Amino acid sequence: MNDKTKKIKKESEKSVTKLLREGIKTQFTDYLATLGFKREKAKDSNGMSYSFRRILHNRHDLVAVQFDKHHWPQFVINFGSCPPEGIVDAYGRNIPANVVGYSLLVISGRLGKNPFQWFGVSKLKSYFLGDNVAVDSEIKLAMNKFRQIENWFNTGIVGMDISISNNPYNEPNSAKHAMIEKGIWPPEGWNEDEH
Repeated sequence: MNDKTKKIKKESEKSVTKLLREGIKTQFTDYLATLGFKREKAKDSNGMSYSFRRILHNRHDLVAVQFDKHHWPQFVINFGSCPPEGIVDAYGRNIPANVVGYSLLVISGRLGKNPFQWFGVSKLKSYFLGDNVAVDSEIKLAMNKFRQIENWFNTGIVGMDISISNNPYNEPNSAKHAMIEKGIWPPEGWNEDEH
């Protein structure tokens, strides 16, 4: 493959990635809005994820669409929920519910094409269907599979394309207790109000 072909190939991959991100920003965001989710302002994701929140009387449902860090045309949907009073984080801080992200949760989930594969547009799919149709079909697939997340939020039942993680490092006070045992608590510059 010569340099010109490599450049065209790379530009094509970029355009598919760009189309996918635009589709998530519009089509998928509009779909989530029909379910009561609102997109949140990015905090520190460098545009690598879009976060959404639905506030109910008994919980906050959290969803984050995470894009591939190498800018491949791929994404996965991370999710979790927290009580309306918020959580106590690993350092013993009280984190209000409106600040909690899925990455702070002890129990969180991930939805993809299947539990081991992200959503994405392959070169082959893009070649045969065209970039726009391939991207549109992948976003529609994600919207269709999102019902599994809704079911998990409401019943706790894990769908066939979901993987659930239990992160013991996010247990309330876990980091604080470990640091106390090592005699290094509080850490330098510690501020209980930061979150």
